[in-house]
Amino acid sequence: MTSSLFRALILTLALAGLLATVHHLTQDRITQGKAAFEERQLASLLPSSGYDPPLKRAPTGLPIQGQVAPVYLAYLDGAPASALIELVTPKGYSGEIKLMLAVSFAGEVLGVRAMAHRETPGLGDAIDYDKSPWITQFNGRTLTNHSGTNWAPDRLGGDFDTITSATITSSAVIESVELGLRAYVAHRDSLWGEFNE
Repeated sequence: MTSSLFRALILTLALAGLLATVHHLTQDRITQGKAAFEERQLASLLPSSGYDPPLKRAPTGLPIQGQVAPVYLAYLDGAPASALIELVTPKGYSGEIKLMLAVSFAGEVLGVRAMAHRETPGLGDAIDYDKSPWITQFNGRTLTNHSGTNWAPDRLGGDFDTITSATITSSAVIESVELGLRAYVAHRDSLWGEFNE
């Protein structure tokens, strides 16, 4: 009995060591893959000709429903060009949806990308830019060229199409983008500081 427990303990330790080694050996590759994915998503939002790298993290984020959303500022020839806002909504069908919202200095949506989510493959994952053009419907929108009541899914009388069989996912993204845009417009002066007079 004791030798069986001893063998089980040795086997458990060996497997734990193997898992730790595999994790250590693949951690850099996973991190690099994630960074490459984020870089591709950002590049699809802000073409390299649209700003002078690197992006600068704003000293303060945007208050959005009790959370502080990180903001990255992009300058072109020393002048404000656009802002990237990290949004997180807990209202997805399968949990949190992390989005990146690109907004021009003036407050026009340049683009939105889903950075991470667990939405249903073949349905809610249509929020991915690589799988569907659905998320591009936000491009060019502002708070002034569309009234606040139109920032809703078409099923509720709004201006935004919903993904068939993924109304919860669609609604979560629409609401999150609107909240992010409203927060940006309300706090633009403090984000950009000396560039706003």
